[in-house]
Amino acid sequence: MHSFKHKLPHTQHTLKVALIPFLTLFIFTQSCQPVIIDTKTDSTDITSETKTKTETETETETEIETPNIQCNDVFTEFKKSIFPVLSSTCESCHISNSAFETPYKFNNQSSELAFLSTLDYLYDNPNANFFVLKPTNQVMHNGGYQIDTDSNTESLFSDFIHLTEQLPFQCTSTDLIINNEVIDARLSNITRLSLSQNYQKALFTLTGKTESLTSINQITTEQQFKQSLRSQLSEDGFTAFLINGANDRLLTLKFANSQSFAIDSINSWIYQDIYTKLGESDIARDLAQKAMQDLIDASTVTPPEDDPKVIQARLHYQTLADENWDMRKKINRAIAEEPLRLIDHVVQNDRPYTEILTADYMMVNGYSNQAFNGEHAIKDLAEDDHETWAEGYIASHRFLSIDQYGEIAQADKDFSQYEQGHVPNSGILSSPAFLMRFPSTDTNKNRARARWTYKFFLGVDIERLVQRAQDPDELAKITDPGSENSSCYGCHIIMDPVAGAFQSFGDSGAYLETAGTSSLPWDYIGNHESYEQDDRWYRSNIPPGLNGKNINTQNLYGKIEDTQFVDPIQWLGKHIINDKRFASATVEFWYPAVMSHDLLLKPEDTDSPAFLAYQIQQNIIKELTDQFVQSNYDLKTLLIEMTLTDLFAAKQFKNASSSHDIEFKNLGLGNLLTPEQIDNKMIAITGKHWTYNWSLDTHKLIDDYYLFLGGIDSDKITERTREINTMMVQTIERMAQEMSCKLVLDEFNADLNTRKLFTFVNAKTIPELPLSAFLTNDNLNEQVLDYVEVSQDNIIQQIQYLVHLFWNQQLSADDPEVLAIYQLWQNIWQSRLENATDFSSLHNSDNENTELQEFCEVNWDELNWDDVDYSKIENIKANLGEFYNPEHTIRPWSAILIYLMTDYFFMYQ
Repeated sequence: MHSFKHKLPHTQHTLKVALIPFLTLFIFTQSCQPVIIDTKTDSTDITSETKTKTETETETETEIETPNIQCNDVFTEFKKSIFPVLSSTCESCHISNSAFETPYKFNNQSSELAFLSTLDYLYDNPNANFFVLKPTNQVMHNGGYQIDTDSNTESLFSDFIHLTEQLPFQCTSTDLIINNEVIDARLSNITRLSLSQNYQKALFTLTGKTESLTSINQITTEQQFKQSLRSQLSEDGFTAFLINGANDRLLTLKFANSQSFAIDSINSWIYQDIYTKLGESDIARDLAQKAMQDLIDASTVTPPEDDPKVIQARLHYQTLADENWDMRKKINRAIAEEPLRLIDHVVQNDRPYTEILTADYMMVNGYSNQAFNGEHAIKDLAEDDHETWAEGYIASHRFLSIDQYGEIAQADKDFSQYEQGHVPNSGILSSPAFLMRFPSTDTNKNRARARWTYKFFLGVDIERLVQRAQDPDELAKITDPGSENSSCYGCHIIMDPVAGAFQSFGDSGAYLETAGTSSLPWDYIGNHESYEQDDRWYRSNIPPGLNGKNINTQNLYGKIEDTQFVDPIQWLGKHIINDKRFASATVEFWYPAVMSHDLLLKPEDTDSPAFLAYQIQQNIIKELTDQFVQSNYDLKTLLIEMTLTDLFAAKQFKNASSSHDIEFKNLGLGNLLTPEQIDNKMIAITGKHWTYNWSLDTHKLIDDYYLFLGGIDSDKITERTREINTMMVQTIERMAQEMSCKLVLDEFNADLNTRKLFTFVNAKTIPELPLSAFLTNDNLNEQVLDYVEVSQDNIIQQIQYLVHLFWNQQLSADDPEVLAIYQLWQNIWQSRLENATDFSSLHNSDNENTELQEFCEVNWDELNWDDVDYSKIENIKANLGEFYNPEHTIRPWSAILIYLMTDYFFMYQ
């Protein structure tokens, strides 16, 4: 526990009646900055000339005790009245890890720590009254005015200062009721998964894989956990995790779908190769379509569609159309994935994560490389290679001219005058997909890009800093939100300098698109009175920079002066990674991907269970941030450490209560799997995905039911659904019903050593005799009995194994859940024996009673129902194939799989 010692300006517990204990005199210097003389100091601090006879005489009068104000009393008022304002209004500039140079910083990890750090400021700063004067803008405040003068909030701040003056001479954390003790108590109420179970959960979360019970039970120490898990973070499953997790934040895969193509957002004039490549393909396709139509019009065959020439022409056209569509999709996906592939490249190569904002390259594959006329590090990167990614850059591009849409379109135009060299890179910040995903306008002026840069890489949500200006008079008068006297200034002083760092990139992300010298609009250059030659940014805006530091020192709006950088975006990337907030922002960036739960917003009610949950989460984020920095920004280390936290490894409460439920529900104890995770889980467990008989490569969960299960399209739907709903339940039920029967059939018809599910039983394993009532032929009955295996223990062992696979739980044979599942198995088995009409698992195929129907996808062409000699087992088996099941065990096992796949523990983790 931290201990803070606060020294009051006075040293006595008692004050003489003559002294005015709380009077503060302001003497203004020529600079109009107040200098404070605090009369709480010893009388020797006041010159003898200022003393009156009355003052001297009254010093000898009787001493009285100061008001009995305790630390916790002042803290209670701080938590109620001051901390909510600091959190909502002042946090972006004044938190302890802020890069802004400011004398007042508070620790926002908890209201207690914020209180203690605020006391430090008030007692150590001679201008403590600035705590009120600055936010009300009565003295110069770089954040503008945030609190109205003569408002209730101003009174609360003033009253708080007076309360602190009545405190004892020191105040430490031991004087407060610190919530850390409550937090520790809450966390101790959690039962964690065993280390092996937690390893299985972590492995599945980060890679989509699972391991055998034997393998995970070998993980007995935390060191083994870390080493083994890290060794798995190098395969395609981990790449998929990184891409999905990063896209949940950056949302650039918006351009990978068929509704928002990246090539439609890229100016084809700027990147001429895209225009040329697609243009040639479009022309070939359109000519083929016209040729086909001409043949149809000229054909004498009725109908003309049956004409062999038309058929051949249609085939040619369709081939070209498919190739055109396939090329467009792959170019779009390549552009959309680029920033995500950069993250994967940095992490997979064990480089410091800071490189995602400083990389002097971009990632390209065969399609994006040709689209951007790029250069790459792999000499043999084929044009049609969409799987191999390499470091590269945009080798050349064009800029816009006033006559772009006029004479420039003439075929004989000399285009060489519009050519530029390669685009400088600064990781994600200069990524075409990132810039297009957060485009700008002539009035937005890159502020959207600045907002999301702060959110993703500095952990600051500018939209939540303060309430937007609501005063209609102010909104009517102030046309520049960057004006120092505007209530908008507090946000824009933070946001606008970063927006200026994106100055070289136009609205759609093109580099220096205006005549090759800037990306300022032509209208501004030609008509705005403040524009000066060689300007690269708006002079009416706050100069480009970060944290109060300008990029340039001479021409604040001109070409970058620091020669170690080619472009201001590179200056920005370097300064962001050197900001202490980058590390915690990275933790927050990846937290939802690992924890399957969104970050909590800070509640206003600091006494609520929700606020305690928020503090628990913040404490964990702080610990993870420290570990991340100590690892030299190694993301693999961070992800592994996340999986070892109490919240990730939580299994259940030792003593549940409603308040606990609220707290930990907010923290994500029990998290709904994403569609990708459910698909991965099915493949990891069963080796198969949900598909169609006629299209085995289709992943129905991802291709057809993705949004139903809470997925995002990165466009209109940008947040994952974290709470289950009726549509999700019905989708999972349908998947379970469609897959279960086929899974059982395939397993029982495979060799035992190749099975993934049924390793303790086969189709002939039954719990008891007699076998079946419908086997009336004694000879036939004996033939069947020759094949059966009677073992209730094996069936229970099999159930235990399936529970481990589908629920990641290791239950004993006498566990109530295992016994309940076994009872379900036996009930279904007995029901089939009593109602069976044939030897197959399809016994009710002709039953008109829909309540008795059982679902199993069947390829009916594989079955032969004619000339079956039912007196011989081998003849029956030959005709019924995999559906031969006189023991009637396939249906019970199918039902058990449905039971396991539709349970909470399958859909949540």
